[in-house]
Amino acid sequence: MTTRPRLFGLFGIALAATLVSVFIPTTAEAQSPDVVTISKAEYKADRQELKVEAHSSAEPAPVLTLVDWGEMPWSKDKYKFTKKPVECPASVTVTSSFGGSAFAVMCAPPDDTDPPAPDPMTWSSVPAATGPTSIAMTATTATDVSGVEYSFECTAGACNSSGWQDSPTYEDTGLQPETQYSYRVMARDKSPNANGTAWSATASATTEAQQDLDPPTPDPMTWSSVPVATGPNSIAMTATTATDASGVEYSFECTAGGGNSSGWQDSPTYEDAGLQPETQYSYRVMARDKSPNVNGTAWSATASATTDAPPDLDPPTPDPMTWSSVPVATGPNS
Repeated sequence: MTTRPRLFGLFGIALAATLVSVFIPTTAEAQSPDVVTISKAEYKADRQELKVEAHSSAEPAPVLTLVDWGEMPWSKDKYKFTKKPVECPASVTVTSSFGGSAFAVMCAPPDDTDPPAPDPMTWSSVPAATGPTSIAMTATTATDVSGVEYSFECTAGACNSSGWQDSPTYEDTGLQPETQYSYRVMARDKSPNANGTAWSATASATTEAQQDLDPPTPDPMTWSSVPVATGPNSIAMTATTATDASGVEYSFECTAGGGNSSGWQDSPTYEDAGLQPETQYSYRVMARDKSPNVNGTAWSATASATTDAPPDLDPPTPDPMTWSSVPVATGPNS
């Protein structure tokens, strides 16, 4: 009696160059008149050669096909199929054009008892924020003869675990801005044993701040104190103090008269100096936030002011003073 050996040489264990055959005659009743019988199912490991022979009760009339391999030619008194080099299949099935079929077990894979590698699982890319509400991460791609799936587990921060998935990459969404979350990952194979790795080291990431898309208020900007002369060479002004979660800065622009603009500054107050006396200057002001988007308000209304006249630093003339009428007696007492 021929017995079926375990063909471990196909799965990475050295196998001697000897004939390894599997012979399991199998008969299946067809729904049509013929009955198909597999008389030989043989695999020579040293030559990586597959041989299958079969019969039909209606031979040689029907066409027999070795499923996944092709038609079996009729030769003398049997159907034969030979192919190399191939790996030993787990089973073979022969079907007849008359409706019959037969099945034979060949080389079943060895029982998988090892977890995927690496074990423990490691990170290819540790968790990192991809926005204010999402964090992405990638496990090291694991290997196992039975196939691999991954599980990402949230361990802190009320985040979401992935469940088992085929991809080594996971993005957790629906999170809170500026919040830290922690994760770990493991892998298991797809064998009936579902062999699992140990968990990876825990890694954490903090989501980004919520994106600021709004300009400061008020928008348009307004004046708290419109421009006013503070002397013959200067004009001062104050914008309404603006508010924004990202912080605020101001820009005062001289639009007429040849004065000076402020550039961006933190203070809502600006004094333009080095001006000409008794000259009109016009200004407007806007604000923007300090977010990456630098959202800006519209310009305020334009307001104008005229510098003062220069101070009078000269005494009256004539200087020294002179007499128009010198002193003269006008009586005994004056």
